[in-house]
Amino acid sequence: SLTFDAAVGSPDEARRLAEAEFRRLAQKFIIGEGTCFGKPDMQVGEWVELLNIGERFKGPYYLTQVRHVIDVNGYFTHFSIERNAA
Repeated sequence: SLTFDAAVGSPDEARRLAEAEFRRLAQKFIIGEGTCFGKPDMQVGEWVELLNIGERFKGPYYLTQVRHVIDVNGYFTHFSIERNAA
């Protein structure tokens, strides 16, 4: 949750202010999902380095979800990542 002091004249104004603050804070994060050939060392809570995805997005990401799958197509790791955009 987030608390801040601001004088507002109505519930609608408070909601608009809260939505604007949410959008401002949301722009500070990058989230994504991906799949790669199986990597048994990828675990939730670890950091991975993404390369060759453009200057804005390359760099370290925190693994928030990891799922290892072995099926008829082979071994793959599906993952969710996040980091600060700054």
